[in-house]
Amino acid sequence: MVYVHSEYAGNLADCYKHQLLCYLLALSPAQYLETHAGAGCYQLAESGRWQQGIGPLWPLQGAEFNADWVAAVTALNPHQLEFYPGSPWLARAMLGPERLTLFELDMAVSDQLREVLPDVDVRTGDGFSSVVHLLEPDCLVLVDPPYAEPEEFERALMLVALVAQRQDCTLMLWYPRFSDRREQEFVTELESLLAGCGWQHELQFSRPQGALCGCGVAVVGAEQPESAVLQAMIQRLVL
Repeated sequence: MVYVHSEYAGNLADCYKHQLLCYLLALSPAQYLETHAGAGCYQLAESGRWQQGIGPLWPLQGAEFNADWVAAVTALNPHQLEFYPGSPWLARAMLGPERLTLFELDMAVSDQLREVLPDVDVRTGDGFSSVVHLLEPDCLVLVDPPYAEPEEFERALMLVALVAQRQDCTLMLWYPRFSDRREQEFVTELESLLAGCGWQHELQFSRPQGALCGCGVAVVGAEQPESAVLQAMIQRLVL
């Protein structure tokens, strides 16, 4: 399966993921690592999954949305909605450039990322294996692969297990929920892995968006937001 991030930027899964990412970024980690960074910022084309995500959500702005996420989207779109900030853009806005190390396997996309964030350490390469050597106490790792290949599920689990064993840094993993449930074995293994050392949360879409019927986030190394706070962050995402 060929995955083009720009086609999915700003979709409902992105908006959900970034609510929780901003919550973790606000804890001010000493270092931010990302395994699959993408291009950093995306222009919203006439066609694209953003029309089922940030498009209908943006007019509903309110206190329910994460304030840092709202600020980042607003800064990019002072007049009308044209751009969507990726996770690298959010991390830079909240932490500054010095604490970021971003990996992107696709050379052309990593070059785009360098243009978007020229003062950030961007590295072309396999983020799954590369971040392992950069883990430090009080770092935050975002693992957000496209899950275009079956092996990506297994490699994601291996990173979760490694960070859980270290117990000195934080990892956030985004994962898809497909209508055909092809990811169920992965989710079962993830739930077992997280027992006693982490938490997860899932968003079920009110109607499928392409192959996705929902998505989830797993976190190790940081406390789960209080249920009321978590609910406030995502309640308007259930379109």
